Amino acid sequence: MSDYLRFHTGCVVLALNLANSIEMSDYLRFHTGCVVLALNLANSIEMSDYLRFHTGCVVLDLNLANSIEMSDYLRFHTGCVVLALNLANSIEMSDYLRFHTGCVVLDLNLANSIEKMSDYLRFHTGCVVLDLNLANSIEKMSDYLRFHTGCVVLALNLSIEKMSDYLRFHTGAVKLRCLLLCGACFKLSKLYRDV
Repeated sequence: MSDYLRFHTGCVVLALNLANSIEMSDYLRFHTGCVVLALNLANSIEMSDYLRFHTGCVVLDLNLANSIEMSDYLRFHTGCVVLALNLANSIEMSDYLRFHTGCVVLDLNLANSIEKMSDYLRFHTGCVVLDLNLANSIEKMSDYLRFHTGCVVLALNLSIEKMSDYLRFHTGAVKLRCLLLCGACFKLSKLYRDV
């Protein structure tokens, strides 16, 4: 994938030590909102609060909402993502915050099970639904919604064929080949190069 595409699609690269190991300039890291995942990322990552704020740095932890040392102001504006299968119900976050931060709830069967979130919210928050076979199985979301929400499809061996290059470009389709370690962390395994 060319740097141009990587820049404009906000290509997401996952790796525990990505911030230091990736050969990406701070400029690109800033503008693409490069996402680095680690349970203790908020403290360990060598990224200024300014960059953390503007890139929407994503920190994953089941109990993140309470444990992370991040002000509500930053949590609100960075769209801090907290992952948990039952997050929608368990998280102590107002609907207002859930709406504006684009709170992401992950569940293999989320598309069908999430009923407490209206299509309006699902549309505007860019609700991300992850499923190994999502590209083919998700039928209840129109191409229009898939386009505008930037629907992210993650798969260990992602072969997304039903999405045109146009959609792949504009939605920032993420192509990741990763390994799930310890049931909590993602580790970079391979980046697919398209261009």
